[in-house]
Amino acid sequence: MKKSEQGSVTLIVLVTVLFIIAILSAYLTFIISKRKAQLAETKQLQQAYDGDLETAYTEQEEKRKMIKDNKYTALEYIECNGSQYIDTGVKADQSTEIKMTVEFTSLQNNSALFCSRNGYQNNSYTLFAVSSEQKFRFDYNTGMDTLNTTLATNTKYNIYANRNKIYLNGELKSTETEANFSANGNIYLMASYQTPYTNIDNYGKYKLYSVQILKDDEIIRDFVPAYMNEKVGLYDKANNIFYQSKGTDLIKSE
Repeated sequence: MKKSEQGSVTLIVLVTVLFIIAILSAYLTFIISKRKAQLAETKQLQQAYDGDLETAYTEQEEKRKMIKDNKYTALEYIECNGSQYIDTGVKADQSTEIKMTVEFTSLQNNSALFCSRNGYQNNSYTLFAVSSEQKFRFDYNTGMDTLNTTLATNTKYNIYANRNKIYLNGELKSTETEANFSANGNIYLMASYQTPYTNIDNYGKYKLYSVQILKDDEIIRDFVPAYMNEKVGLYDKANNIFYQSKGTDLIKSE
């Protein structure tokens, strides 16, 4: 074999080896990335369910079964009547943002719009409609502020809690002192709790049109009112998971 031919064969072999190495490297990178994602998901579940992974995986699997074909009926709104709540599986911190639109059907009792906290004025990210004042109260970390807006039934409120600030219908209503904190309890919608997850109370009575939850400017829950498998709840478009209420069944829009 001529030297030129030997050189060509060597070059072909070298290119082939390098190509195989590149493929193996890409595959290894994919496996490592997938494993990291699985570990991150496991860590998130541990945090959300206080280390009870068996319960976490069972509930997640049930939710995935409910959305097997991603078939759900979008609703204009869902209505809570004072005996339901939804656990979003997300804990609030200083980077949390919540956008929601509600319409109260009753203001005779205190109503929680969202609640995530360690306890009263303790790492709290919570919004109430206080019946005695007919006003919103925003709890942020260890502080609280009553918003200067008189509430009414049959009126839509576009709420935007942006970290330490809160807006109503596009108008800034409160700015709390910025702080670094992280709540131990998941964000509940439609009810509150004292410490995670005791004395669930302050059940809301309102129509809920939409909810978005963001952390570090990233949408992690994108809820729309939905009807699925003969159940009423919230469908999370960000993760393709259906969230059914706990307590009694929610009321769907006509």
